[in-house]
Amino acid sequence: MRDGEWRQLFTMLTPDRGINYFSRGVNEVQSEAARYPALEIEPGLLLVYHRDFRFYLSPAAAKYRDTLEHALSQAERSGLMDKLLDHYFRQYLKPLRLEQRVRLELEAPE
Repeated sequence: MRDGEWRQLFTMLTPDRGINYFSRGVNEVQSEAARYPALEIEPGLLLVYHRDFRFYLSPAAAKYRDTLEHALSQAERSGLMDKLLDHYFRQYLKPLRLEQRVRLELEAPE
């Protein structure tokens, strides 16, 4: 496998290849399972780790950095971020029954 070809891992997820697990995000798992029917979504576990989410601005847009940072912080504090996530993603997350899974909280290395 070469750099940038991570999708090849899906073809390697077979009993005879010795790879039987590939961690995916809740935002990815359903569409990928639909695309690769031999995959199964693990029904009882939820691995939880926090990742950085970043916006990258071009030098020409750097002047918007403070405004974006303020708006996103305010949206999180006010609960707007949670409302938007619920509104737009609830239909995808509900079938995963995340609240009924055993949660394993992991620390991501920095």
